Amino acid sequence: MLLFEKDFPNMAADRYEQNDQFFRKLFDDPDIMKQVMETVGSVLYERLKKKYIFDPKSGVIEEATPETYVEDTYLTKK
Repeated sequence: MLLFEKDFPNMAADRYEQNDQFFRKLFDDPDIMKQVMETVGSVLYERLKKKYIFDPKSGVIEEATPETYVEDTYLTKK
């Protein structure tokens, strides 16, 4: 989370032009900045800790279920 806290202001600044009024308020009010960082950070964390599977035939990435997730994806042929 420390890296996210360090990088978040720069990421927000990159998006500034798309919503000028919102970002002025975000950068002018430290409490709003903190609240947005906590909200975005928790959503990001929850998404990153999920397990995903990739189907190379279809090119689709989807959330894994207990039935579809295999811990060792580097299975070798015998």
